Amino acid sequence: MNIKKIIIIGSLLLSGFVQTVFAKVENYSGSLRLKYEYQHLVINDISIFVDRKQNKTENNTLVNDSINKDFGFCFSEDLDETVIDDKKQKFKNQDTVLENFENTKEDKDDTNIEKKIEKTEIQIINKEKIKHYVVENVVPFLNQEQNNVTISRDKEQKIIFDGYGQQGISVNVDTTVELIAMAIENNISYVNIDVSKQEPEVIVTDEELKKLGIKELVSVGRSDFRGSSWKRVKNVTNGASKFNGYLIPNNYIFSFNEQLGDIDASTGYVPELVILGAKVVPEYGGGLCQVSSTAYRGAMLSGMEIVERHNHSYAVSYYAPHGSDATIYSPIKDFKFKNTSGNALLLQTRRGGHNNNELFFHFYGTKPLNRDVQIFGPFKSNFRGALASKTTYDPSLPAGTATVVSHSVPGVTSQFYRSVKENNKILYRDIFKSIYQARGYWVIRGGEDPELLAKQEKDTKKEELISPSE
Repeated sequence: MNIKKIIIIGSLLLSGFVQTVFAKVENYSGSLRLKYEYQHLVINDISIFVDRKQNKTENNTLVNDSINKDFGFCFSEDLDETVIDDKKQKFKNQDTVLENFENTKEDKDDTNIEKKIEKTEIQIINKEKIKHYVVENVVPFLNQEQNNVTISRDKEQKIIFDGYGQQGISVNVDTTVELIAMAIENNISYVNIDVSKQEPEVIVTDEELKKLGIKELVSVGRSDFRGSSWKRVKNVTNGASKFNGYLIPNNYIFSFNEQLGDIDASTGYVPELVILGAKVVPEYGGGLCQVSSTAYRGAMLSGMEIVERHNHSYAVSYYAPHGSDATIYSPIKDFKFKNTSGNALLLQTRRGGHNNNELFFHFYGTKPLNRDVQIFGPFKSNFRGALASKTTYDPSLPAGTATVVSHSVPGVTSQFYRSVKENNKILYRDIFKSIYQARGYWVIRGGEDPELLAKQEKDTKKEELISPSE
C-alpha cells in the first residue's frame, strides 16, 4: 500500500472516529500537527514548505474549432512520481481529450491557432525544506536510545531498579517527509510521525515478581517541569518517590492520594504555589500535580480504565499539551485508574531528560495480548481572551508589599479522544474534556486602598463643611 493510501485512509479513519463516535469538533485551527502518542508539534504556517514560481504558459486556442479547453495540468521536476500519478488520475478525462487535441493540432495549419501567453503562480511542495524541518525539529523531539533495566529485591524485600526501561525510538525521516507532503497536498491537518521502535530488555530476578506478571515495559508517562522553583522541584521529587516500586494488583483501583499520603512538613514537603479557587497561594506540596499528571499519561497510554481525573482550572504551561493533566487536591480531588491489564503493574519513577527537568513514570507488567490503544488530540475550541488586570488591597498585610495571586491566561477547551480495543473488540471509548478558565493578572498589595482612603478623606471634609463643629 503506497503512502498516499495510508495517509488518506488514516485521515478517513480519524474523521469517522471523531464524527461518528463522538460529538463534532468545531473551531479546529487547521494547523499541521505532527503527532506521536499524546505529544505533538504544531506547524502554524505550512508556507515554509512551499515554493512559489511564476510560470509562463502558452495557451493554444484553435480558432473556429469545437475544441476550446483550458488545460491547467502541468508537471514539475520538484513533484515526485506519487504526486504525478495522483494528478494523472485526477485529470484522466482531460488527458484523453488532450491526446485527441494534440493529434488534431498536427492536421491544422498554424495560421488557425491563436497563441496567448499567460502568467500563472505555481505552488510547489519543497521536500528538502520539509526534510530540514524534520531533521532540525522532529528528530531531537522524539529520538531516544534504548535502555534496559534489571528489577530485583534487596534483603529487606525492597524493590530495586538497576537502570530504567526505555524504548529506542528513531524517526523515519524519509517516510515522515512523504507523509507531511501528502498531508499538505490533500489538506490533511494531522500526521502521525513515523518511527521505528526497539523494545527494552526487562530482566526480573525476583520469582514473586515474575509470578505477578512483571516481565516487560507496558508504557511510560512523561512530563517537563523546566522553569520550576527549587521548592516546586523538591516537592515533585519527593512526591514521585512515594510511587517508586509500588505494585498495583490486577483489577485494583489505584488512588493517587491514597498512596501519596499526608502532605506537610513532616513528610518532606515545603510551601509552594497551588491553585486555590481564583488565587494562586503557597501551600505544602505545591507542584504535586506534576506527579499526578505524569502518572495519568502513563495510565492513558497503557489503556488502563480512567476512573477519576480532573483538569486544572486554568491552563498551566508545565502540563502541555493542554488536556493531558490531572490535578489533585486531597481529599477533594483525586486521580484514579483501574488496572485492567490482566496482571500486576509495577511503577518506577525517576527524574531525567534535558537538564534533569523531566519526570517519568515507567509501567512494568504484561502487555494485554492484542490490545490496541489509539489517542487523538488535543482538539482545541472555545478560545477566550484573558480577563482584565486588577489590583486589590489587604489591610492585614504589611504596607508596601505586593503579591501576585493570578497571572494573565486565556481560556480554552481541549479534548483528547481515546479508543481501547482488545482482539478487535471495543473495551472503552473515552472523551477527556478539559475546560480551562480565562484568568486576569491580579496583585494584592498590603495596606489600605489609597483610592478608598482618599474617598473617605473627601467624605469627611464634606461632612465637616455641612456640619461645622461648635
